[in-house]
Amino acid sequence: MGIDVNNRIVTYSDIHEKIVITSVNKNPKISRIGKQNKLFVYSIFTRVRSNEIRGDGNPLIYALKGLKGYSISKREVVKFRPNFDEIITKVINKFNKKHDIILVLPSSSKVPAMFARRVGRALSCDVSYDSFKKNTIYEVLDLFNNNNVKSGHEDEVRGVLYNLNNSNGNLIFSMKDIPNNIRCYFNPFSLKNESLKNKNILLIDDILSTGTSLITANNLIVSQNNQTDALCLLSDLN
Repeated sequence: MGIDVNNRIVTYSDIHEKIVITSVNKNPKISRIGKQNKLFVYSIFTRVRSNEIRGDGNPLIYALKGLKGYSISKREVVKFRPNFDEIITKVINKFNKKHDIILVLPSSSKVPAMFARRVGRALSCDVSYDSFKKNTIYEVLDLFNNNNVKSGHEDEVRGVLYNLNNSNGNLIFSMKDIPNNIRCYFNPFSLKNESLKNKNILLIDDILSTGTSLITANNLIVSQNNQTDALCLLSDLN
């Protein structure tokens, strides 16, 4: 079961598995990201590569967010719910611990928060929507560590730093214009709620792309002696 896209209108399909695999028997997809602090990421639906779609985006998430001219009707969204609910149950059964709280990663759209509310109900778990603060350009530059840059990335990183230094430093930093291969060097947000200590935490994001946001969040959380898992609506590309 996948999706169809016609004139940027997204619809649910039960006859093929193109672009997004939504079937219960093939989900969730489990990924492991991060280097020092490993993080298991459970994804409800699995993205697959398609000749119809360029880049790392996805029509379903664009439609849910109302981006790039994509749209999806409420009637079509409802068609995903039975599989969504069954896969959530499978994910819960895979967790080896009970989570104390769900933290939603910062987003310019309401999709992660809506996703987190449904997960919170399924887990009977409280949800925090503002534990993270988006960093300004000044803050990103202040946190940047040149010693972490790998050989071969120097020129690209130098170009990004030049652009950031010539931008309004009070603006909120945006990761979307940073090349995927060097996103790991920039911290898009900080932990705002300092009371999170010694807890089992579930991180929520809408889509797993490079994993930079989740890795950043995980590193901040683990620094306070917490244990974490992560849950995304859509996986990285299969």
